[in-house]
Amino acid sequence: MASKPRQRSRFGSVRQLPSGRWQARYKGPDGRTHTAGMTFPTKSDAYAYLATVEADLIRGQWKAPLRSDATVRSYGQAWIRQNPRLKASTRSTYEHEFRLHIEPRLGHLRLDQLTSAQIREWRAEVGEAIQASWDGRGTQSGTRPRTGQATQARAYRLLRAILTTAVEDGILQTNPCRIKGGGEYDVAERPTLSVSEIEALAEAIDAQYRTFVYFAAYTGLRLGEVAGLRRKHVDLQEGAIRVMQAEGRHTSSDHPATPKSKAGNRVVLLPPFLAQMLREHLMKQATIDSEAHVFVTRTGRNVYFGAPRAVRKAMNAIGRPDAATHDLRHTASVLKAMSGATAADLKRDLGHSTMDAAQRYMHANLENQRAVAASLDERRVQATVSYESSGGT
Repeated sequence: MASKPRQRSRFGSVRQLPSGRWQARYKGPDGRTHTAGMTFPTKSDAYAYLATVEADLIRGQWKAPLRSDATVRSYGQAWIRQNPRLKASTRSTYEHEFRLHIEPRLGHLRLDQLTSAQIREWRAEVGEAIQASWDGRGTQSGTRPRTGQATQARAYRLLRAILTTAVEDGILQTNPCRIKGGGEYDVAERPTLSVSEIEALAEAIDAQYRTFVYFAAYTGLRLGEVAGLRRKHVDLQEGAIRVMQAEGRHTSSDHPATPKSKAGNRVVLLPPFLAQMLREHLMKQATIDSEAHVFVTRTGRNVYFGAPRAVRKAMNAIGRPDAATHDLRHTASVLKAMSGATAADLKRDLGHSTMDAAQRYMHANLENQRAVAASLDERRVQATVSYESSGGT
């Protein structure tokens, strides 16, 4: 009787854990027993993983997994501190998000202990905690309800980015952040102002910020970009400004940041009325220093720290408590679109795109930009006549 061929033993071993999931282990060429950095829902999945390891061994592509006792706290803090691509403002924001929303619940865990289930539970807890902290505190920006979705999504994206680097470092084999849409949230449409409301806002605000209102509402620059604007960036002969730097809470006049994206470094043409208004504004300043800021507070501070409060007070005065300083940027995009700007024009003027081609395009199509700027000027003149003839109501 012929004997049955001896069945080749499987590479490695698997075992079922108390949780019901399966763990895979194998002995490497270094003589050490290695445990997979993840567990598996079925026995066959665990053996499938071992098959990939065995294939790497045969091809000579196997690398010993890094052994690390790094915790979410230690690794995350180092990731934020050492990331060379982070601007000062972004680094500060990440430190804040990490300290408030990631470290308290996950900081003590080792990276290789994190599971997708834990991260799903953590994300839900973050959302619940934010919502509970806001109960009874009203709304954000006047009438927009606070949901916490944006903060929840930002915290998840930060954790996912940190763990992606841990995978690249070989500490983790896969990223346990696997929540579909976990980094997304529903964005409520931002409020915008009509041309007449811009006039009313400029009339209601402290005179120090009147030109600022027109400038923000008709150029669409970000608050930090307006704050970083120097006299040397203004070309009144061409009726244009060059956006090259930004200032804000985490920067200084001596150490300004660059705009938010590559396309943020751009040239923006001004409507003729705004160029004239800016000329008069600069003539009132007590300096002709090219490094002087275009917009400042009454005490000479960065306008970043004074304008939002003044705008909020004026918005309340004209019956628009739902709108804030950043909504002047959205107002500009709507007005430019209504005046004939194309999608490409808007991406260029507002500095939205990060594509190199879009950055090069910001120097093109100047004639179309001039037509848009002239249309904005006509629209504002008509609104001013209408506003004054109605007695400012």
